[in-house]
Amino acid sequence: MSILELLDQQHREVVARMDDIRGSASDGDLEQFLAFLHDEVESHFRLEEEGLFPELQQIPWIANGPLRVMEVEHSTFRSMLSGADGAAAQADLANLRGRLLDIIGLLQSHIQKEDGMLFPMAFEALGPEQWERIERLPVMRTHAVPDGSLPAGR
Repeated sequence: MSILELLDQQHREVVARMDDIRGSASDGDLEQFLAFLHDEVESHFRLEEEGLFPELQQIPWIANGPLRVMEVEHSTFRSMLSGADGAAAQADLANLRGRLLDIIGLLQSHIQKEDGMLFPMAFEALGPEQWERIERLPVMRTHAVPDGSLPAGR
């Protein structure tokens, strides 16, 4: 599985979890979703930041535009997540619910940008050597990519 396939799969998992929370979420569901954001979404961001983004930094028209937006949104997510942690620590569940809904809005937009713009740009702009470097990175092993294959067509 390539990094783009893995990131796409993770996006689908995040969207499914966001849909569940938007539906009807108990107080326990909110706390579980907060833990999911810390574990799974942070892990996903690390995969992007340590795997894909360094190669995209070498391409000025991507680095200075779409990639910069993604990096700002990662930072915004982390700040928003800290606010949600504060609400959870104070057992302010109404505040936590509102903060999580705000995070969901950010992530929904973020995923659309990556899937619709950044990932297709990466697919077109990076060459076989760059994909091979990405696939050999330690972060790829921690995300259980078994075959290190390149994206289709590469």
